[in-house]
Amino acid sequence: MHTENRERVEAALQKVPEPFRTTLILRDIEGFVYEEVAEMQGVNLGTVKSRLVRGRAHLKAALMPGTEGKARVETARFEIPLGEEAR
Repeated sequence: MHTENRERVEAALQKVPEPFRTTLILRDIEGFVYEEVAEMQGVNLGTVKSRLVRGRAHLKAALMPGTEGKARVETARFEIPLGEEAR
């Protein structure tokens, strides 16, 4: 069962867009603290937090039963270009 869950999460992670995926992996899987992730990615702390919120929402949508990753991730009505978060 553990192997099955791991495979499911890995497949769902592939559906998470960059740079959210990398941020999720560094923080939630590899266990780096927020400040380390910010330094590794060359972004500020707020950007890391923003990317984690968005990345987790994408991952949750991809893991929801019956949606096969097609569930739409709800975002605010305004769009922020990647690289411009929390500046």
